[in-house]
Amino acid sequence: MDSENLIKKISKHTGFKKKKCEAILEKIFGLISFQLKNKNNVSIEDFGSFRLIRKKPQIKLLKDIKTVFPPEDIVEFELSENTLKKINTNSKNE
Repeated sequence: MDSENLIKKISKHTGFKKKKCEAILEKIFGLISFQLKNKNNVSIEDFGSFRLIRKKPQIKLLKDIKTVFPPEDIVEFELSENTLKKINTNSKNE
């Protein structure tokens, strides 16, 4: 599902106009991005957690040339146990 379809579904289920749903969704994603940019993990109860993992610098040999790759932050997402159970329960019933 892309963001446009998600906005349509939120609008349908809430009765809010699509523009309002889009603004809310953009704000949520903006806040999550801001927290991650500032090295803060984000946990959404009964949904999951975003966390930053710092990759160590790496030295690789590419075409006989040593190349240094600097450390970088990777964002990892982990579903909550409740969400995982819901997904597994729903998929078994289909």
